[in-house]
Amino acid sequence: MGETRTIRFAPDDSGRFLTGGLKQVAELWDVTTGSKLQTFRGHTGTVIASSWSRDSRTIATASYDKTARVWDVATGKTIGDPMLHLADPSHLEISLDGKRLATVARDGTARLWDPGTSAAVSPLLRQGQSCTTVRFSADGSVFFVHDHDGFRFWDTATALPVTIHYPEPVGVER
Repeated sequence: MGETRTIRFAPDDSGRFLTGGLKQVAELWDVTTGSKLQTFRGHTGTVIASSWSRDSRTIATASYDKTARVWDVATGKTIGDPMLHLADPSHLEISLDGKRLATVARDGTARLWDPGTSAAVSPLLRQGQSCTTVRFSADGSVFFVHDHDGFRFWDTATALPVTIHYPEPVGVER
């Protein structure tokens, strides 16, 4: 597997999991047999993040080659063109309803994409310092972006902020 930077289990309970890392590929494995089932080739940098669609038919990967990609799991082929970023992406997630893909990058930006076409469906969203995490709400109406200074919630339909940029909570020592 090489040095692994991302590992995600398929949501369909099939016993498959996806890895990515320094080898610049994502690989699909069977947890029971340990055999490799599929290799997803196309990135030219470390694969840093991955996400599954809820139906386990597609995956998305983000790489230090300044791209994110959506893949058909059965064929290993990309869906649409690479999703270009101005800086290295750091995280991504496909919404539970499969209608949106959110990516965040080290330049403090986020963006929404259509995972069926890999087309951008929002402008570049300015978040703050280097973004580290993105997550969708269960109903997909809101997504959360965390950066080195704090976090914000965004409306998925309008790509507008729902909240202010909250500072990172600081623990209180007693």
